[in-house]
Amino acid sequence: MLFKNTHTKSIRQMLLLLFGLFFCDECRAGLAISDTRSRRLSEALHELKTAYRVDIAYALSLVDGKMVDENLKISYQVNLEENLKKILEPFGLTYKKRHASYIIIRKEEPKKTDRIAGLSASGNLRLLNEERRLLAERVITGTVRDAVTCEPLAGVSLTAKGTLQSVATDDEGRYSISVRSDSVTLVFSFMGYAPRETSAGTKNTVDIELQTDVKK
Repeated sequence: MLFKNTHTKSIRQMLLLLFGLFFCDECRAGLAISDTRSRRLSEALHELKTAYRVDIAYALSLVDGKMVDENLKISYQVNLEENLKKILEPFGLTYKKRHASYIIIRKEEPKKTDRIAGLSASGNLRLLNEERRLLAERVITGTVRDAVTCEPLAGVSLTAKGTLQSVATDDEGRYSISVRSDSVTLVFSFMGYAPRETSAGTKNTVDIELQTDVKK
């Protein structure tokens, strides 16, 4: 009876060990963006930008209204290019690497004339056109914080003055807004805080601190 109990215990320990090893392998394989919620394409690109610490630029018109499949999983065990391809292909988009930055562009089928003249020239022209578009429609990013505590403020409303373009800060107080003017005034408003306007000038990053609204 003692031998039987010892044998049974050994089998259980072995099964638990095998299960543990299998579970760890599954955990390692599952290091991915696997949110069950749908998210905007711009949010998915921001996740990649943060994870890989690179600049990813795009025109608002390319990502506006596009939602990433909620079942899409992106592993951080592969390089950024593979993840970008997986995210962008369903929308007919691709990317071009420019120095240390990635520019999101439309994916176009090569025309017959392009094949005759050479695809390299046509590809460079498309990239140049997209860069010109980004210059005309530049993206301003930044973080909004409490002026006293320096804590990031989520849900702050941000509007480009004189336009209908409006966004809100995320859970970490960050925002990203596309503007079509070289000189734009940004208007920040949040319940309990005094509204604030600031000129972005030619800057692409504008960090703001809001003061609490003390009503007399």
